[in-house]
Amino acid sequence: MAFNTTVLFSILIAYLAASTQSNDHLALRSIGAWGVDLTDRDPATRPGDDFYRSQNGKWLDTATIDPTKFANAYWLDLRILNSERVGALLEQSATDASIKLDSPEGKLGRFYSSFMDVKNLDRKGLTPIEPMLKQIQGAKTWSEIVELMAKLDGPWRQRSINAATPPVGASIFSINIAQDQGDPTRYAAYVGQSGFFLPAIDYYTDPKLADVKEKYTKYIASILKRIGWTDADSLAQSIVDFETEAAKSSWTLQQLQDPAASYNPMSLKELKQLTPNFDWDAYLKGAEATRVGSVVVDAKTAFPKLAKLFQATPLSVLKARAAFSLVHLNGWYLDSEMSDAYTEFWVKVVNGGGNSPRTLRGSNLVTANIGTLLDAYYLKKYFPDNYRRAADDMVANLKAAFDERLKNNPWMSQETKTKARQKLAKMVMRVGGPRNSETFDGVDFDATDLIGNLHKATSFSWRESLRDLRKPFDRNRWIFNSATVNYNYLPSQNALEVPAGLFQAPFFDPLADPAVNYGAVGSLIGHMMALGFGESGRKFDSEGRLNDWWSAEDTAKFGVLRKKLEDQYSAIETVPGFHLKGDLLINESLADQGGILAAFDAYHRSLRGQSAPEIDGFTGDQRFFIGRAQMWRAKFREAFLKNQTATAQNAPPFVRINAAFRNLDEWYSAFGVKLGDKLYLKPEDRAHIW
Repeated sequence: MAFNTTVLFSILIAYLAASTQSNDHLALRSIGAWGVDLTDRDPATRPGDDFYRSQNGKWLDTATIDPTKFANAYWLDLRILNSERVGALLEQSATDASIKLDSPEGKLGRFYSSFMDVKNLDRKGLTPIEPMLKQIQGAKTWSEIVELMAKLDGPWRQRSINAATPPVGASIFSINIAQDQGDPTRYAAYVGQSGFFLPAIDYYTDPKLADVKEKYTKYIASILKRIGWTDADSLAQSIVDFETEAAKSSWTLQQLQDPAASYNPMSLKELKQLTPNFDWDAYLKGAEATRVGSVVVDAKTAFPKLAKLFQATPLSVLKARAAFSLVHLNGWYLDSEMSDAYTEFWVKVVNGGGNSPRTLRGSNLVTANIGTLLDAYYLKKYFPDNYRRAADDMVANLKAAFDERLKNNPWMSQETKTKARQKLAKMVMRVGGPRNSETFDGVDFDATDLIGNLHKATSFSWRESLRDLRKPFDRNRWIFNSATVNYNYLPSQNALEVPAGLFQAPFFDPLADPAVNYGAVGSLIGHMMALGFGESGRKFDSEGRLNDWWSAEDTAKFGVLRKKLEDQYSAIETVPGFHLKGDLLINESLADQGGILAAFDAYHRSLRGQSAPEIDGFTGDQRFFIGRAQMWRAKFREAFLKNQTATAQNAPPFVRINAAFRNLDEWYSAFGVKLGDKLYLKPEDRAHIW
């Protein structure tokens, strides 16, 4: 439901004023004299040998990673800063007795309090989940356990903000509601492969990751022992064996990237025929989705194998896995013992991080579940009018620059160019945040019941999603909330989103040199534009409908250039023994190249025919590339880098600089890169795509 943003602006800002005046570190900030910290550079490294290090080398040599984090990075710093900003509001909301309980800030405060009251959580122990544990323990048939798993996948599920289907779940399958890619005017129920909790198939099948799999088995056993499950060690091994078989039967991340292959609409009757070994009536009942009559299946050929595996697995193993799923999915929201166990495995072993301050985790939890209550506050406080005007001007220049690139593309046919430019013209550019957001009307949160609050929030959102199935698709609905430090292109909407949270230094600063802003946030906006015309985006037309509009000749020409870039990335080793997967990264690496070039051209358009001044010995073109390189500075723990190499669809930061730039003639010209430099590629070896 919509709310009056003017009223909420005045309530939240007046309410927060006293607490934020003293929090100077929460204010908008700048970096350096013109947007770059020159002390981070390593002048001894030649730009043509390692551009990433030449601009970040001193920082890389001296920076440390906080024990509680998986990385040290500008973008992570900004996410933490935004969490602190939200936390300032939540702290005030939780302690001011004058706040009305049914007001937005009252709901925010009580939800936050329920997470922060550790003594109460420790006193309750496992009590909040015991009713569900008893139901799982008492299940006597496969259908009963299917129904219970579906509750965890449906109304109890905390969902990713931008995924059509959750990547993992309590069951062998998952369910979600999203825009129908075949008919963008409506919503559809998506049913996807699931069945494993580790980040990707590689963790079950790659011997180099066997140590993580072994620790995962021990983690499951420890959870089962804590909840009093008999034969915990044996069942833990059986659960991992089950997930390993599920992984072997599932599609890879690369296969799921193909939007045409993973879009398989069918009736419920056809779904049952595809998977006769699985009780879909029980699943939809547990997910409260009994009115669903048709679905969209992703990994169609995997479904029969997964259903057969589920039926062949002993009920005792499925029950133990359901019980583990319940605890694992709520691990951070129970008592200290369970929270510590979750952190020890999932945060430390899998991602190489540690426990961040509870205030930050509380802020992130509230934002993830009821963050729409914060939109108006964040936009008013941290996205002033001059930011919006500058952002709108940048977007207009980027759109014009990318249109020029499409018009002059050397390998596209005229027909494809025309359709591409039509698609770009219709592309919706969302900057800042939603004007109307969900207010959770009728939901009463309890400051003493965290699990209850989570269930209320997820159930409310899930039931709203199910009601969407009977409505036209809402093209004004944002995926992100305003405080998010991220960006997104939505192919089925032909729309991109850049939340206000991203429009801050080092990505954007109205006081910085425009070249730096265009190299940073400009290249990210351009990246999203380019996604609409890459390996996946080109399969959606200007209306967002799944429809490959390229000619066979264009597809073949594109494939040659695509393969050249893919092979370059596959040759890169991130950790000894771990090579990047060029085919998994291709969408993002293509978009990186297109985004940088569009932003470079847009920067020149912004000069209005004037020459850029030289600053501190750097030309405008050089400052553009330096801005991009600084934005992506980061230092990762090895465990996280392995995780990213195995699962991520975008490359590590140093690759997004060096591997991208060496294919751009503009970078060679800006820094005089020549034969003999380590990053040099002969012109004929460069992947000139955009």
